[in-house]
Amino acid sequence: MIDHPRPSDHVTLRLDPGQAVHTLWIEAEGPGLSLFAANAAPGADPDEVTPDPLDWLAGMIADGWFGAPPSGPPSGPPALILHQTHFDATGPRQIWQVTAQNLAPGLWRILANLLVARGLTRLSLRSEDAASDCDLSALPYPPPPRATLFTLDHQTPDLAERERWLELELAAPPDEASLARLYAIMDRWVRLLALGAYPRARHSPRDAGILPDLAVLTAPTLLFQGIEIAFACDEAAFVPLITCFHTGEGRDLGVTRMTIR
Repeated sequence: MIDHPRPSDHVTLRLDPGQAVHTLWIEAEGPGLSLFAANAAPGADPDEVTPDPLDWLAGMIADGWFGAPPSGPPSGPPALILHQTHFDATGPRQIWQVTAQNLAPGLWRILANLLVARGLTRLSLRSEDAASDCDLSALPYPPPPRATLFTLDHQTPDLAERERWLELELAAPPDEASLARLYAIMDRWVRLLALGAYPRARHSPRDAGILPDLAVLTAPTLLFQGIEIAFACDEAAFVPLITCFHTGEGRDLGVTRMTIR
């Protein structure tokens, strides 16, 4: 099993992370592939079935959770485009053909984390035009926006593994549709972390996760998300949520302040 602190110790990543456009093949082997939603047998335990990590991450990129293109001449928005996939249950083994455009280098690290966390024995990501391997652990996670549209108060406590919380202050009480969108965004963020995207330093993606309380509207304009039991994630795990409300799918929901503790 791939069960290790750094995916780059066991994963082949052959591409130039600073390049704007990649066409690549991703190959994986291991029992976790049989629990992807599209591959799962009819009798599979629904609590163990997960979305395809590539499809999951592609959707979040498209919805603006990881911001604008990297610095340099823009050639379009960030995108991870899945062209075809083939699953062989006898391995089990799966191959994806994808095109990546304008991805922040750290997104390759997040993708590898999501795949490794699914219980794989081999993982290879190879660009058609790259000649050498890239060290995944050297790629920093995508940074937060330099300046947000709302006030951001983010402090890391001494004990960052539990009893975390965040609060969103809104410009006005949300209507029913807006509140449903806010809850859906919080659920999507929690799922990203639960799937192993942001393991703590020197920990395996398979050890990453979160045990949150349900998000709740504690006042007409305050949404509270508690995380009492466990926050087994890198502090960078808050960045996608910050970005989502700055330039992503939540930018029009009237967030005026985000407090993270």
